[in-house]
Parts: sequence; structure tokens; C-alpha cells
Amino acid sequence: MAVREVFEIWDYLVVGAMLLVSGAIGVYFRFSGGKQKTTDEYLMAGRNMSMLPVILSLMATIQTAVGTLGFPGEVYLYGAGLYVYPLGFTVALVFCTFVHTPVYFGIQVTSAYEYLEKRFGRLTRIIISGLFVLQMVLFMSVGLYSPSIALSAVSGLSHLVSILTVGLVCAFYCTLGGMKAVLWTDVFQSVLMWFALLSVIIKGSADLGGVQEVFRIAGEGGRLNFFNFNFDPTLRFTVMSTFIGGFMYGITTCGANQTQVQRLLTVSTLKRSQLALLISIPMNLLMYYTIYTCGLVIYANFANCDPLLSPQTTGISSGDQLIPYYMIRSFSAYRGMAGFCVSGVFCAALTSISSAVNSLAAVTTEDFVKPIFLRRGHFSEKASTRASKFFALFYSALCIAMTYIVGNIKAIIPAAFVVFTAIGGPTLSIITLGMLTTTSNQKGVIIGLLSGIALNAWIGTGAIISDFPQVKLPQSNESCPVTNLPYNTTSSVMAGMNLTTPFTTDVTSFPEDDISLMKKEIFPLYKLSFLLHPVPGTLLTLIIGYIVSFITGGDKLVDENLLCPFMRKRLSANTLKTNGKVASGFPVLEDNSSTDHRNGFTNHVHPDKMKNGLQNILEESKL
Repeated sequence: MAVREVFEIWDYLVVGAMLLVSGAIGVYFRFSGGKQKTTDEYLMAGRNMSMLPVILSLMATIQTAVGTLGFPGEVYLYGAGLYVYPLGFTVALVFCTFVHTPVYFGIQVTSAYEYLEKRFGRLTRIIISGLFVLQMVLFMSVGLYSPSIALSAVSGLSHLVSILTVGLVCAFYCTLGGMKAVLWTDVFQSVLMWFALLSVIIKGSADLGGVQEVFRIAGEGGRLNFFNFNFDPTLRFTVMSTFIGGFMYGITTCGANQTQVQRLLTVSTLKRSQLALLISIPMNLLMYYTIYTCGLVIYANFANCDPLLSPQTTGISSGDQLIPYYMIRSFSAYRGMAGFCVSGVFCAALTSISSAVNSLAAVTTEDFVKPIFLRRGHFSEKASTRASKFFALFYSALCIAMTYIVGNIKAIIPAAFVVFTAIGGPTLSIITLGMLTTTSNQKGVIIGLLSGIALNAWIGTGAIISDFPQVKLPQSNESCPVTNLPYNTTSSVMAGMNLTTPFTTDVTSFPEDDISLMKKEIFPLYKLSFLLHPVPGTLLTLIIGYIVSFITGGDKLVDENLLCPFMRKRLSANTLKTNGKVASGFPVLEDNSSTDHRNGFTNHVHPDKMKNGLQNILEESKL
């Protein structure tokens, strides 16, 4: 029996039940509580959410469908080097907790990029908001397309049906129920996703005789290479590259991305927001290591009969298809279990798309529509809410349409990866410059931003075109039935990056001599591990942004609320030491207050007020 034939009626019923529950949550929040009548209710859940849904939603939206499918394949093909990745991610979230979150919460924004207008000016906000829209539209399309392709390849589910089902259900509950529906569906979907992955570990380990046997086989296959201390940045996974990659992803998503910042602002106090982010760390660690361990379990079960070496027989040819392939093959004898596990993959897609839809609606309404109408006159709360709902529906439809385009114009997939990588790091840099320095100004950060994006885009595009090959660990099909094999060999397979996701790889083989020749011919920056691609542009943005700001005179009108608590403390200390004069390179205003007409708000920086305000903020920030 072919693998794709085992997805039966019970499996479809389970997947249907999951989608029905998700839709029902949207209906419930449409007709309960505030009934989504205001933008504060619709986009920010009334800013009074309990911590549980926020914590689980933070975890669910970080674990994207691309990562849930791609990471097990990476561990399967390259080993356990990725286990260091969550450690860098953890450090990043702690940093965001005490640097970025207090600032966002203190000014009570709806769009995270409103901060940029207050700190630098309107032009910076428009540029970053526009880049965010482009980034997330491409992210949504690839995030929906990739899992649908992987699932259709192994389950027999129609590719079109997969896309339409997930897209329409997501549009339904996002548009009806707003942020509350998104948060609570994230709770339901993240729990289901984790149990589906856990089922793979339990069943896979039991089939081999226990967890010890899994690790024994993985060790013999060279997959337990947790710590590679080689400092070569061209190697796919080393301690350095995975730690830095995890740090960059964590700090970018939680410090500079609307999807996470918006969730952190749905609770009532700063302390609760910080606690939610900190408590989400062990939840994310649990999910990351569950995903990675799935890769080890799948490898142990396929160690001597690798399905990737027999694509004509198995129907799969890339690492992101391994986990749905294993789910359906392993649970085919249990009614509904294959459907349950595949539902977990669908949940990963739903959480990713719903978070993007909601955040795009918030950014478009707050950063583009509302300012235009306010300049022309009054923009009522009712009109603002209607606009938010319209854009939630619009971006859901656009996601489905873009997925069709992605499937027919393959160049869009690598382009989406380049855009997503190029924008995130430089955006983080200018926000961090604003929160950690009083020198950075609009001229400096815009020049730095454009420089960083250009560098990252150049590196990403060059890496895709050059297709630098990576050495995979040994794979074998020596125990497969001869009739199922197009060839019978044990080989070490080398491959470049498959463009479906930044994580998966194809099965093209290269001789060692050819690898060495390719390394010499490829430009050094194009050979960087994909985890390090955002780093050069991020650093360039920080450096150029600060230097140009300094040369152009800095920014002497900085509201204390737009600086992180550490900087407020330092600024206050310098003020007290110098009686209001400039100290240690940090300009301090001597007047009691001054109005910054660029942003339309007043900066109060009287030393006594600053000292007392700082003490209050720090007390509130303590956990």
C-alpha cells in the first residue's frame, strides 16, 4: 500500500474537528465580552488578557510551520548541532524583557512602529511599517505554501484543499474574533501541536525498544554532534553559528516585530508583560527540543532505509517532508492518529498565519490609514474598528492569492527568504539605537537601515545563486528491500539549500574534490551559514546609524520614556553629577521641559522628575 493511501476518513474527521474548534473560538469572541466593537478590543484584546493565553501564544507564534517541518529534517541530515540554538534564543528574550518591553509598554502603542515616529520622526515609521507589510505578506505566503506542499506529498491531501482550508478558517476566526480569538486559538493549537510531536517521539522510541536505543542509533550515525566548537562561519551548524542564530531570531521577533510586541501589550501591567515573556522561555525550550528530538527519532527509525534516497518509491525528496511522512506511515494502523498528528502541522501553519494577519491589520490601520484620516479631520472609533476588520480579511485573502503565485513562480520563494532575512535585523538595529542611545537621529538610522538591508539582501541573494554545498552526515538504504530502490548504496550526501524553506535540503551529491573547488570559487560572504545571514547587515546598521547620527549633530530632544530603563538610570545619574550639563557623551536638557514639534509631544526631563519617575518605573519592572 502506498503511503499516501493511508489518510482515511477518520483522519479527515480529526483534521476537520480541529478546524471546527478553531472557527468556533472566533465565533465565541465575536459575540462575548466587548464583541470586538473597538480597536482596543479588536487589536489589543482590551489590554486585560490573562497571562496563560499570552504565554502560550508567544510560544506558538515563534514556532512557525516552516521551522516545525524544517528543523526535524535538519537534525536528521546534519545532526544535533541545533540544540544550542534555543540557548541563544533564551538570552535574547531576557534582553528584550528588560530593554525593549518596558519602552513599548510605557508608551502604550498599538503598532510597535509608532515608537519610531516618537523617537525619530514620521518618515522612519512609514519606511519600517511598509517594510514590515512586505516582509509579512511574503512570510504568510511561504508559511502556508510550504506545509501544504509537504503534506500533500505524503498524505494524498490536495494541495489546493490544504491551502484553502487553512486560509479560510484562519480568515474566519481572525476577522470575527480579533486578538482574543487569535490568542485562545493559539492556546488550543499549540497544545495540539505539542502532543502531536510528542506522539512521534513516544511511538518512534517504543518501536525501537526505548529512548536509549534511539540515542544509540543516532550516536552511531553521527547525529549526536551537539557541540561543534569550530569557528568556521561557513559550516552549517557550530556552537557559534547556532547560538548567534538563535539570539538574532529571538531578539528580532520579540524586540522589533509587531506580532510579538502586540501580544506583550495585551496584558494590564508591565510586570505581567515581562513575566509572560520570561515564562514563555521554558515553554519555547520545551517545544524546540521536542521538535529536534523528533528529528533524532525519525532518523533512528530510518537509519538503514532512508526514504530520501528512494524518492521514486517514497514520494518525498526533501527534509521538510520527513515528519509528515513518518507520522502517516507510523500511525496508519491507528484510526485517526495520522490525522491527529497532521493536525499538529496544520496548527503550526494556523498560528503563524493568524499572528501575521492580526499584526498586519494593526500596522496598516494605525500607521497608514488612521494618520491620513486624522490629518483630514475626525476618524471615529467605529470607522477605525471597521478598517481593522477589513484589513484582517484583506490580508487573509491576499495570503491565499500569494500562495497560488508562490506555487507558480518559484523565484518568489527565495525572494521571500531574502526579504525576510534582510529586513528583520536592520529594523532591530534602529529600534535598539533609539532605546540605548541619545545620539541616534532620523538621518543616521535611515542611512544605516538602507545600508544594512542592502548588505543583507546582497548576501542572501548571492548565497541562493551560488548554492554553496553543505556536507550532510552519512545516509544509508542498505536494509531496504531491493525492489524499492533505484540504487543500493551507503553514501555521504552533500547538498545546497532547497528553496522551499531556509531549513530543508535536497539530495544532490557532490564529490569531495568538487566541494573544495566550489568553496574556492564562491565569494566568502555567500558561504556563511544561513543562521548568520542577518548578522552583517544588522551590525552595519548599528555602526553607520550611530556614526552618521553623531556627524549630523545627534538628537538633543529625546523623551526619557523612549529610552530603556538602563539608559534612563544612566542619564539621570549623569544629570545629577553635572547639574544638567552634558556628561559622558549623553546630551541632557537643562530646561524643565521642551516641546518636540517633530513628534507632537512634550519631553519632560527635569532632573527631579526624571529621578523619581525612574525609581517608579524600576520598581514596577522588578519581577
